Amino acid sequence: MGKNKFFTIMFISDHASNVRRYTFPKIFLKFLGYLSLGIFIASSYLVFNYVDMKGKVWELDSLRTEAEKQRVTIQSFASGLIDIKSQIERIRDMDIKLKRLTGSYSKKDQGGSPDIGNYIKDTISAKQTGILNQMHEELTILRDEASGREAGLQRLIEFFEGYRTRKSSSPSLWPLKGNITSNFGYRESPFNGNKEFHSGIDISCSGGTNISAPADGMVSYTGYSEGLGRFIELDHGYGIKTLYGHLSKTVAPSGQKVLRGQVIGHCGSTGNTTGPHLHYEVRLHGAPINPFKFIL
Repeated sequence: MGKNKFFTIMFISDHASNVRRYTFPKIFLKFLGYLSLGIFIASSYLVFNYVDMKGKVWELDSLRTEAEKQRVTIQSFASGLIDIKSQIERIRDMDIKLKRLTGSYSKKDQGGSPDIGNYIKDTISAKQTGILNQMHEELTILRDEASGREAGLQRLIEFFEGYRTRKSSSPSLWPLKGNITSNFGYRESPFNGNKEFHSGIDISCSGGTNISAPADGMVSYTGYSEGLGRFIELDHGYGIKTLYGHLSKTVAPSGQKVLRGQVIGHCGSTGNTTGPHLHYEVRLHGAPINPFKFIL
């Protein structure tokens, strides 16, 4: 071999007589160089993979944390849906009871939304996307259910508000205390003895006794006639009017609103009468009806 194919390494101690020589072929030096380069490349690759793996592990941990938060949120949302369903079921039961009381109940009112309890149990373990989609569908059902119940309750509110108004407008109280001296219907005339139709009732009273409105209403007319003398008419709405005759005085002017129990005049003996008393009439859409159908 030529001397260019080898290289020598010498180690010289403090004593020049002690010298160590190591001779290696140059190809070995190239091998060491390639080996070092390979180790460097391999080490760099391992380090890169380690850093990349650490990033992926961190990202995976973040995803797991986020997934856990979403799972807790979904479970909380599901529990909220169960509470909403329970509330709607209670509202539906009250709605049905009220409709039965008012006579407006029908079998179609008995329907309800699907059993959300079983739905939650079956879907909690499913994929999140599936859960959210089904929850969205359930929310739509509950929203429609709530809207229907709200509309039903609104109708019931309107019914009871109208009922309260009709009740307060119904002439159910006595306009004054006294004895009935003449009933509603046909009778003998106290003036000529002929048979005549008496369109109200006569209630005995002392002159000047207060006469009270038997229901809420408005004074629609006050005046004087030969038969009734001084009189006042109240309009209670819903086609109901009441009339009070033979008054000595009216205290509520035409157009004034009056409340049940409010004084509207005083008893007297004006017009054709045999003595102080109140002639009291109730008319429904213009036709006289027996006041006892209203008086409690």
